[in-house]
Amino acid sequence: MGGNWLTTDPKAEQEAMAKKNAYNYSNGLLYDTCKHIRAIKAEYFSSYRLSGILIDAFVSLAIRDWHWLRDGEQVSDHSKSYEESLLDYYKLVPRSMIYAPGSGIQVNAYDWEVLGKVLNKIVE
Repeated sequence: MGGNWLTTDPKAEQEAMAKKNAYNYSNGLLYDTCKHIRAIKAEYFSSYRLSGILIDAFVSLAIRDWHWLRDGEQVSDHSKSYEESLLDYYKLVPRSMIYAPGSGIQVNAYDWEVLGKVLNKIVE
């Protein structure tokens, strides 16, 4: 028969992602980053599997205080680019510490190395 499916709470995860993507938090950067990772994966690593929940959970955690500029804001003085910051976070956080936004369910990160390949490609 089929494989084992992890129990998730899609509604809670969608709500948490929408909240973090909102104007007062990331101003759309969360969704844009997730879409960018998916696009790079599709273009350069299409033969690999990379789950959407891993992408969403990782970016939701790694985004921290990064956001698209809002009206009237000035560029923050970050020592590294956003992309470099994501890659640094990937290198520091153990895959066992990745939890789905909203539900808090631990994400199976069996395709963690693929995420690393994609992040390295983005930083190139």
